[in-house]
Amino acid sequence: MPEIWAFEIANSIFVSFSKRKRMTEEQITEYLTLLKALPIRVAPRNLWSNIDLESLARRRNIAAYDAAYLDLALRSNLALATSDEPLQQAAIAEGIPVLA
Repeated sequence: MPEIWAFEIANSIFVSFSKRKRMTEEQITEYLTLLKALPIRVAPRNLWSNIDLESLARRRNIAAYDAAYLDLALRSNLALATSDEPLQQAAIAEGIPVLA
């Protein structure tokens, strides 16, 4: 996973709990316990490599944080799993297999 993934998880919990009232404290604890049990690896990049993702974002007209996933798939030569339509289209344009 790109480094942004942890922030996306934290933000989705915050929004689900605080803004949309869709999660309870117990559900958050259960969710995090399940996530911690998975063999998730973060692929770190240096600051300037992350900032340079803006060119990929501009080229494919996607958000920079989506470009982080696209870039990781490109560098790792792996398929990309996403339900985000613009990210799917960008992946296809880059020759990356998409798992929808």
